[in-house]
Amino acid sequence: MPWFMTGRDSSGGWHFDVVGLLAVIGEDIIIDQAQLITSSKLSLLPRLIPAPQGLLRAERPRRLPGVPGVIVKSVYGGTQVDELNYFANVTLPVENLPKHYFKVVRIEQSQIASRQNKSNTDIEMRPRAGSINGGASLPAHPAAQSPVVMRSRPYSPLNLLAILSCLGTIALFIIAWICFQDGVAAVAIFLLALQSSLGCGARCWNPHLVQRLQNASPHVPPGDVCIRTRNGAFVIVKCDDNVARQLFIGVDEAKYYVSEMWSRPMTGLVTAFLMIGVILLGNSGWYMQLIVGGSFVLLNAAYWIVSILPKDSLWLWQEQYEIITKDHEGQDYENEPKPSFTLCLWAAIRHTKQIRWIKDTRASPQTDAWDSWLLEALDQVQRNPDVLVAEAGWDARGRMEALTRWQGVQQNPLPVVYQPLAQNS
Repeated sequence: MPWFMTGRDSSGGWHFDVVGLLAVIGEDIIIDQAQLITSSKLSLLPRLIPAPQGLLRAERPRRLPGVPGVIVKSVYGGTQVDELNYFANVTLPVENLPKHYFKVVRIEQSQIASRQNKSNTDIEMRPRAGSINGGASLPAHPAAQSPVVMRSRPYSPLNLLAILSCLGTIALFIIAWICFQDGVAAVAIFLLALQSSLGCGARCWNPHLVQRLQNASPHVPPGDVCIRTRNGAFVIVKCDDNVARQLFIGVDEAKYYVSEMWSRPMTGLVTAFLMIGVILLGNSGWYMQLIVGGSFVLLNAAYWIVSILPKDSLWLWQEQYEIITKDHEGQDYENEPKPSFTLCLWAAIRHTKQIRWIKDTRASPQTDAWDSWLLEALDQVQRNPDVLVAEAGWDARGRMEALTRWQGVQQNPLPVVYQPLAQNS
């Protein structure tokens, strides 16, 4: 077979085969995973990626998408967020919680994160040259602190897929160059691999979580938050203010390695390489088209499988946080034979010992019966603050039904039947 362009006459010359479409099929999967793919430096490896145009967005996202339809409320601070941050959902998934589910968890900073914070604090408090009072210890950056960086797992499925696809791309290039001596296919593979490396490089980033200011007041309320889903599930998270800011209340930020000024020219170059590579791929030899087309089919299947894996398989969140669930917390509600919204809300009140967050988030209906029930529930908690739901001896569901009937009688009294007087004959 001729190596590159010689021997291609008008009848069997350059053409555009359907195999080029395989290089751009699967765009939705790549768009959904674009930020996850580029969060690791292994994404810079030159390799074939299905539908690489999914990386060619005009604007780079500033953060990972959160979970809509979830209300996050600070129990004592009062701050409310109408979505669950991405890394909060990675640490504590709530997307598939059953209806009227209740759980209490405690999230603390891991020992690794605690040591890092202490080390950063010691560095910040070292004396500076020219400080007052003979070199007294003053914060070098009183309003700043080292950011909390969420790292991806070194051997996550996406990283392993990047390594394997890079090795497979090298093998395809060798097969085209040496075995079949197909220069068109070799150049196409080279350009498609190079454009994927440049495209990922223009969007390579790492996530930074919100960190509390170093010189902030230490007198802050507890950071406990309540997570309420659309189907009436409640998750009470007991944590300090730092964890609440980083995971639930604050906004994570994407820090890119390449500035916006350089990312746009790189994107233009990637677009040119992609178009040329697809054209050359459609004009390569039949056997190379078959091999490369089969490779793209396998890559699409691999990225689809990765997309359905749990999100915590991609991130090393255990470096920053530990989830501690006490044995007695939440079990007093889980043992109920028939969970309901009333019992779920009653369990949440017993663990938070507050009802203000319920009214602020409109978690309960705005009726007189529910307002009375909330006040009675708070009174029960204040009388026995250390008693579990199962031991409280207060029938929350029965009391709610009684108050509802009372409200119905007050608003809809018995109708008066009008009977006309009989006419005298």
